[in-house]
Amino acid sequence: RREPTTMLLSLLASVALLPATGVVVDTDCGKLRGFLDYFSLRYVFLGIPYAAPPSGDLRWMPPRRMRDEGLCWNGTRRAYMPPPLCVQSSGWIGREDCLYLSLSFPADANVNEDHAKPSSSRDDDDDDDDDD
Repeated sequence: RREPTTMLLSLLASVALLPATGVVVDTDCGKLRGFLDYFSLRYVFLGIPYAAPPSGDLRWMPPRRMRDEGLCWNGTRRAYMPPPLCVQSSGWIGREDCLYLSLSFPADANVNEDHAKPSSSRDDDDDDDDDD
């Protein structure tokens, strides 16, 4: 079990090192750039939208693919930030749009070069299309 101070230092160090080391993966909706958490030695991707927001005509309906709704991004999307909070039954804090994933995998995993490539540069950062 990690102490709160150790966890905070781990988070701060990971955030401070974000631009230095990362991994870019191709998805059905475009490229995602994750980061290496140096303390867990895992590549991390946070706040990845996996379906269209459940609002308007989509409210109370099954999830719709981002591509089908024209919501894919251009360039490389940074997956560095956690998703927004979801509305809880005890109050109105948060958003209804909770269709996000946060993923991680070991940094030493055997990753197929066609699907992911480690990156130490910020070559795609000018193309980011983040809504955050």
